Amino acid sequence: MLEIFSPSIISAIFLLIINIYIVKYFKSKTIIKAAFVNFIAIIFFLILKIPVNLGLIKSGYKFYPYYYFLFTTIFIFFSFRILTVLFVNIVVKKILNPPKIFMDILKGIIFFIALMSIFKINGVSINSIFTTSAILTAVVGLALQNTLSDIVAGIILSTEDTIEINNWIKYKDKIGKVVQFSWRYTKIITLENESYIIPNRDLTGHTIQVLSSKDFKHYIIIPFGVTYDNIPNKVVNVAKNATKDIENIIDTKVYFVKYGDFAIEFELRLKLKDAEKYYKTRSEVLTKLFYALQRANMEIPIPRYDLFKREYENNKEENYNEIRKFFSQIDFLKVLKPQELDEIVKKAKYERYASGEYILKQNEENDRFFYVKSGIVDVIVEENKVAELNTGSFFGEISLMTGEKTTASVKAIGDVEVYVIKSDDFSEILKNNKELIERISEIITERKLQNKNFQKNKKLKKVLAKEKTNLKNKIFNFFSLG
Repeated sequence: MLEIFSPSIISAIFLLIINIYIVKYFKSKTIIKAAFVNFIAIIFFLILKIPVNLGLIKSGYKFYPYYYFLFTTIFIFFSFRILTVLFVNIVVKKILNPPKIFMDILKGIIFFIALMSIFKINGVSINSIFTTSAILTAVVGLALQNTLSDIVAGIILSTEDTIEINNWIKYKDKIGKVVQFSWRYTKIITLENESYIIPNRDLTGHTIQVLSSKDFKHYIIIPFGVTYDNIPNKVVNVAKNATKDIENIIDTKVYFVKYGDFAIEFELRLKLKDAEKYYKTRSEVLTKLFYALQRANMEIPIPRYDLFKREYENNKEENYNEIRKFFSQIDFLKVLKPQELDEIVKKAKYERYASGEYILKQNEENDRFFYVKSGIVDVIVEENKVAELNTGSFFGEISLMTGEKTTASVKAIGDVEVYVIKSDDFSEILKNNKELIERISEIITERKLQNKNFQKNKKLKKVLAKEKTNLKNKIFNFFSLG
């Protein structure tokens, strides 16, 4: 009786159904590709096996041993491949999520068992294979010594979990992100977007610095120094504030490290959110630190000689005349006497801000007035830009005279130069001339109400008088004039 549906045929159909299920419910391209190969192998096996079951091809035929070897090989091939897909790619990977190298080892063991099964079914002596392969293994081992070292090193790295995918490492003088592990090598992409293939034996044979992983983030370390006439605690605060608005920085620490030949030396340690932005963040930190130290009159020292002293003095006089000219055009400063304006000009401070730095922040304490010497700034209220000020504009006059919190943030767009005066600079002038407060209050109030579109209000005089009185009282209280 012909056995069309032999156990092997039934097994093949069952495995075909499993294969269809895998394609339908798993979206991984690797799994679908493996299932497609399995599908072709099963169909090919059925084409070969059914003629045997129908008696069309009999065991007495001369070519039958080769035919038998072919369909048994295909049967074992797709059976073990489906086992690999189900057991290794789906079960083991999802539950244990082992390193890729161990997945490869497990697949290798399964296919080795499959190969031995093919030999055994077809009457090939396994003992003779191992006897012959022992000599071959010795020859291959000598020829592939370095490759085998790489493979063993890859297994060690995977076992110890010292380096993982997406870790940032420093190998010799290169900093890179680990993007691939294989049997023979590890691939990294550097900060310069260069690809490096590192033999695994080099990673186990050299000191490798792991800069960041899932457990800790990468640090930027920036050394800097200032002259000995600066107070260390103030330097620390200036450096911290310089980096607080940089998005890629999670944490900032500043350490006083030593007394140098020309400077007291500090170290800025910055924890990064994204190590790929290392160079961009470093550049931004150095730029903002430079401007912050300059604004705080903290000199970065270098060995030098002071030349061109006469030229410096001339420049100083030119700056004084420039500031005086600027300030004499500001409405509420026009009421000052020439000698009073001279006192303010002498105390004015020059500051520079880098693009993106906040000169003022909304709802912060402030007692300073700013005149824009050059550049453009954005006025921002509740994260919305409401105005743009450029050269010749000024801001902060209310805070200057009353110490009130700022009503808006002011952000530098490009490099910005400003002249700054503080409330303390006005203190002596106001104490000696209280009538001046009346005039300053009136000028500032009028402009404040104009900005609020009060000019069409019929009760303008009444509103003006009330606002003026309130402002005058605030000035008296702020400067403790009684």
